Amino acid sequence: MRSFIIILVFTVLSGCSLWPSRPPRIAEVEPQLVTDCHFLAVLNETADADRIIQMHAAEEMVTRIKERAVQLGATHLVWHHRTKSSASASVYFCPSSSPSTAPKNNTP
Repeated sequence: MRSFIIILVFTVLSGCSLWPSRPPRIAEVEPQLVTDCHFLAVLNETADADRIIQMHAAEEMVTRIKERAVQLGATHLVWHHRTKSSASASVYFCPSSSPSTAPKNNTP
């Protein structure tokens, strides 16, 4: 019985989390605020239909878009649409971003 409990604890702690990670910081703005910025890409994602909790699937979808945007070097994101099952956004690099609106890098 004791070994079963130990295995159960390690299984739970090994990453079988129901809670999504925190999304990276990126400025979510209206299109008129990125007119002087460099367009990088349009990013599209769909929610993972296999997730047990659908709310988390939608949150993870948004997080994936934000993570991809940061990997591309984006500072700003403009949503085209954002539903429970899909999302699309254009991402931009704005060199004149002030420190108050520029996202902070989450890496140490």
